[in-house]
Amino acid sequence: MLTINTKMRIYQACVRSILLYCSETWTYALLYKHQEHKLNAFHLHNLKKILGITWQDRILNKDVLAKANLPSMFALLSQRCLRWLGYVVCMQDGRIPKDILYGELLAGSRPTGRPLLRFKHVCQRDLKSGGSKSRNVSV
Repeated sequence: MLTINTKMRIYQACVRSILLYCSETWTYALLYKHQEHKLNAFHLHNLKKILGITWQDRILNKDVLAKANLPSMFALLSQRCLRWLGYVVCMQDGRIPKDILYGELLAGSRPTGRPLLRFKHVCQRDLKSGGSKSRNVSV
């Protein structure tokens, strides 16, 4: 019989890492709100199974996250995106990821309607919502 601590470590190492593979570069153009909510529901469902919580216990999701001592899926996605942004900002000039992040197109236009968010717009929004003032990062 495995302890809850062991189950949590296995979940974080195997399930969550596979679930969030390459999520650092996901933009919300690729990840819609309903998909983000499905990821969070899957995350909470697994935590409830590990902790032995049933729907009849009527425990709030924030209490499940507090008991598991883990952040929500929304916070994980934002954290991973901002971590990747930190790597790109510290890269030497001339590296492809940094050139793409800071680059602008000289010609061309975007389609009409509401434009899809680009990676740097997602990072700007995450920086504003996170209140990160420890670093002076301009995107």
